[in-house]
Amino acid sequence: MKIIHWAIIFVVIVVPFSVVCRNTIQKKTLVLEDQTRIDNILDNATYDAVTQIIEVSEELGYGKNIPITRSVAMASIDRFFQSMAVNFNMPSNVEVAKDYFGQYIPAILIIGYDGLYVYSYDYTASEGYHYVLKPKVPYSYTDLNTGLVINFTLGNDLKVYLPNENKLLEGYVGTLDASEEVILNNSVSAAGNSRDYIINTLPYLTSNLSYILGTLATRTVSGSSVVPSYMYDVNVAQDYEYDEKSEIVVDASRFHILRRETIINLIIATLQQEVNEHETYADLIGVNYNFNIPDIDKDQWNNTIDDISVLAFFQGMPIGTDSFYNNYSLGGARIVQANYIYATADGKYHRHNCPLINEEDPSTYEQIFINVYHAIDAGYHACEVCR
Repeated sequence: MKIIHWAIIFVVIVVPFSVVCRNTIQKKTLVLEDQTRIDNILDNATYDAVTQIIEVSEELGYGKNIPITRSVAMASIDRFFQSMAVNFNMPSNVEVAKDYFGQYIPAILIIGYDGLYVYSYDYTASEGYHYVLKPKVPYSYTDLNTGLVINFTLGNDLKVYLPNENKLLEGYVGTLDASEEVILNNSVSAAGNSRDYIINTLPYLTSNLSYILGTLATRTVSGSSVVPSYMYDVNVAQDYEYDEKSEIVVDASRFHILRRETIINLIIATLQQEVNEHETYADLIGVNYNFNIPDIDKDQWNNTIDDISVLAFFQGMPIGTDSFYNNYSLGGARIVQANYIYATADGKYHRHNCPLINEEDPSTYEQIFINVYHAIDAGYHACEVCR
């Protein structure tokens, strides 16, 4: 057989495969381009939604614990849809954008300091399926051994309901200043370690729930509520600390481990419920796509429960010829305590605006802490100015 015959056979066999491969590569390239474009649009929209919260925080002078009301949450969500519409070259009409993107966005979560809002489709007899901002869900946990009901936050603040006493306490967990502890101990001793005094009077003298609950657990008469030790152990305020590589250098206390697990589990359970309900709506309008919760890595979850955040899911939009977009965007407000606590060699800590410390000159301080609880736990006391 002549070489020309072999060449013809080669062309007949190879060319169809090369054409198929080229078409496949082109399809995948188009899908990747579309996915990258939508990733950027979704990230920008989430960023804009978070920016709305930050602007409100700055206007009202709040820090990390900005109270996100329904109106603040709705303003953030409207900013999200407005941004989506603009970046998809649509009219920047929020309601039109909600109608268009509704089939692709099963849920938007506003993760606030003391609870989360869910914006998702819901059904009512009068309006059918439509977007609804559902009531705030607190980060609530019930201790099955003691009956204690704890409402966590993204920080050390919390509320504790004592069922046996029908009493709600509000404050923070942490270690008392040594001088304050002496005063409170004397006050409790003078009252004869009375349970009623601890429950009804001590909360007016201190907001430190670690001290109140620890006192309730160890100094009251028989018949008092049992209090779990993770509420008042010596390291109760210690959260995870990370190095510059995001590796854990200090482990969290049992309290903060439980706090984080509670918030994460609540978010996952809420998302799963919303995705399942969105499936029903999607089936009704003929969307042939199985909605699901994308995998979120550990670092993203850590950001979620360290910051006020907006979490948006975008799924089921056709891209290319036979693919669907499926991703999420998480934007943290970074309304964390940027004003650090500075400790000096004399055993005192200083707030960022203390005239006795220069936060821009590292030679004037010994250590930096995220908050005063960490500084106190490390053995430092407030200086005469910061006290």
